[in-house]
Amino acid sequence: MPKLFEILLSLCLLSIGCSGEPDTLRGQAEQAQQELEEAREDAASIIAESEENAVEIVADAREEAREQIEDAKREASEAVTDAEQKLERKIEALKQSTVVDDPKQTNPVAEPDQASTSLQ
Repeated sequence: MPKLFEILLSLCLLSIGCSGEPDTLRGQAEQAQQELEEAREDAASIIAESEENAVEIVADAREEAREQIEDAKREASEAVTDAEQKLERKIEALKQSTVVDDPKQTNPVAEPDQASTSLQ
């Protein structure tokens, strides 16, 4: 940013004309040529600085995007793991309630099988 200030200051000084004005057309043309070269150099510096800033901004944005993607992946993985654990608990609870509710499971010897009694 200080460089930009220096460039703007030099452009202001050139436009105000702190240096003496040339008396001849040739002198005026040479001064105009010099001012043009300085303006081009200043413009090139401004462009280069802007490009550097843009590269930094893009790099920062990419890094932030990568971090957000990693966070999203981690959160999604945690959500899937939590859902799997919840499903396992529900399946286990369902198995437990099925075992308790099924009378054949609680007392399998109480009723003899019809086929085994008819053979005797």
